[in-house]
Amino acid sequence: MYRTSKGVETKKPTDDVLKAHLLKYQEQAQSQEQKCRSLTDDLGYSIRKRRFKPAEEVVKQAIITEVEGDLSRRNGPDYIQDNLRHKYNLHVGRDEQSYSSVYFPEDFVKRFPGRRLIRQNRTQLQSIGPYRWNGHEKLTALAVKMGELGISIYGYKDRWSDNLLYLVCVPESRSAAAGGHIFLDFVTEVGCIPIQLTTDKGPEIGFQHAFMAALREAYAPDLDATVYPPHVILKSTNDTPIEGIWRRFSQKVGANLKEIILRGKVEYIFDSTRHEHILLFYWIFIPLVQDELVNFQRWWNNHRVRTQENKMMPSGHIPSFALEYPSILNGVDCRIEVPKEAIARLREFLEEETNKSREEFFRWYPDDFAKAASSTWEAIGKPVIRLETAWDVFSQMMPLIS
Repeated sequence: MYRTSKGVETKKPTDDVLKAHLLKYQEQAQSQEQKCRSLTDDLGYSIRKRRFKPAEEVVKQAIITEVEGDLSRRNGPDYIQDNLRHKYNLHVGRDEQSYSSVYFPEDFVKRFPGRRLIRQNRTQLQSIGPYRWNGHEKLTALAVKMGELGISIYGYKDRWSDNLLYLVCVPESRSAAAGGHIFLDFVTEVGCIPIQLTTDKGPEIGFQHAFMAALREAYAPDLDATVYPPHVILKSTNDTPIEGIWRRFSQKVGANLKEIILRGKVEYIFDSTRHEHILLFYWIFIPLVQDELVNFQRWWNNHRVRTQENKMMPSGHIPSFALEYPSILNGVDCRIEVPKEAIARLREFLEEETNKSREEFFRWYPDDFAKAASSTWEAIGKPVIRLETAWDVFSQMMPLIS
């Protein structure tokens, strides 16, 4: 038994339970005071914490490896420290700045806010135009210009807590059916819907609008749709809470991903006229891209957002902490739970309506190609596939598949 500070005896949690809670608090970057309060609230238990500094050589090598993996060199010390803490449970503190200033001094100059940008030399237009296309480029075919190759990325974000709830990459498909499946995947993942869903205009929102309205009417019938409409459509320029996150995504992950992908074109490894090149690219790169999305989502949800004095909603907080403990920040949990059976019925309706399954919408390559690629990868010794080695593995596999 364990006696709390209030003199109440309670059973001490097992090491596994305590470890799981402490890791969760670490992911949320809770302060020492918040950790103690969370332990008391969750387990009725409090502990003291002592942290030992890791070996100098381990810290140095981890920092160098992390920085060298960022080809665009846009990530500063705070982001690198957070990544090392989340990936390896390695707390490097101010050592990151010290080693980066010695081994990568030019990175600080590149990120300096007042640096002068090198402007592109522009000449007179020689074609009718200009034409403008509106949308978030990311890694689409229009952005990378590698033939039909393209990746679409979609995300859902909670406005109050600033939590990035869902982030996924899918084949390029600006259709209502694809958007409907993405929405159902999202609701399946989080197990609930909000009082109101806000999106921009586009062909992907048709089924999302219908499903959101149907689910809210079924599981929150007391809400007046005229006062709290289930779905609001805005112009992209006005939907700033979700649009603003893409700039940070590009800074932290997107620019580096794009640079690595474009290496295949710049170094003449990838031939956009050969369909098997596109299929092998998807087989190798899609798991890597999705992993980067998961890492960015985790970082975003556990970083501290900037403080805004006049903001009525939370600021200067950790998004994941705000989502899990809204009452501490004077919030109310208004999420509407949705049973899995309801999602299954909507999925069945969507597949019957479109005569196409979810797997067909989100299939990157045929099953027979997946088997051939797996066999080829095994034949060359199952090399480790990372972003840094992806094109090398591509070059080894392509001749055997062709």
